[in-house]
Amino acid sequence: MKLLAAQSDARMDDNLQYTAAQTSALMAERRRLSYQYYIVACEKAALEDHVVTLEDQVEQLENQKVCEALRLEKGKQLAPRPATSSESNAMDPERVSEKVKEVDISLSSLVEMDFSVRFHLVELDYDSFCQFYRRPGPGSSSSDSRD
Repeated sequence: MKLLAAQSDARMDDNLQYTAAQTSALMAERRRLSYQYYIVACEKAALEDHVVTLEDQVEQLENQKVCEALRLEKGKQLAPRPATSSESNAMDPERVSEKVKEVDISLSSLVEMDFSVRFHLVELDYDSFCQFYRRPGPGSSSSDSRD
């Protein structure tokens, strides 16, 4: 009987040691995973901030390219950009074609804008427009126009 009790106690001790070792290993794994989760969360936040910064920079560059391509500011032509020492005075065909593409892109984006909605011009009165410029409209007679 004592032998049976001793064997039972030995098995219980082994089971307790095994359980303690498993618990310790699981806790260590949990700590490692928690730390990795924290690192990933920090990296994600940093990447999100970086994406916002890049989006802002892209928007600024797009606005800068449109202004540079059109050379307009508040309806007035800007002074030409001074050439740097690295730029030659001769027109480079690649540079010219790039400028043409930039202007085409800028103009097509302007064309795609819905100016009637933007300026609240739901219906354009063509006769009034022509009268403003002293030209006869298609619905008015030549006697209506001023000279």
